[in-house]
Amino acid sequence: MPRKTKTRKAYSGSFKIRAVKLAQKSEKSVSEVARDLGVAEKSLLAWVRAARQREARGEEELTASEKEELKVLRAEVRGLHEEIDILKKATKYFAGQSV
Repeated sequence: MPRKTKTRKAYSGSFKIRAVKLAQKSEKSVSEVARDLGVAEKSLLAWVRAARQREARGEEELTASEKEELKVLRAEVRGLHEEIDILKKATKYFAGQSV
């Protein structure tokens, strides 16, 4: 008999943030909020726990657009470092040549 595999549902960062805020501010229990949202209780508990840890460290959750911008900026920085390395090598090469 073939086994059915469960597929994981992917939730956006903004959904997780809103779910955590709702769980923290609601009069309902986390399990009730999870049920209302159609999310596994374990997932919501993990999101709440992670949010508390970030809060304790003084970190803020990035929005999706901020995460995308960070990814683009990091790629740009990598490119700039590569260009600097090339320019350093070229400078050494040309400095070593006599006129």
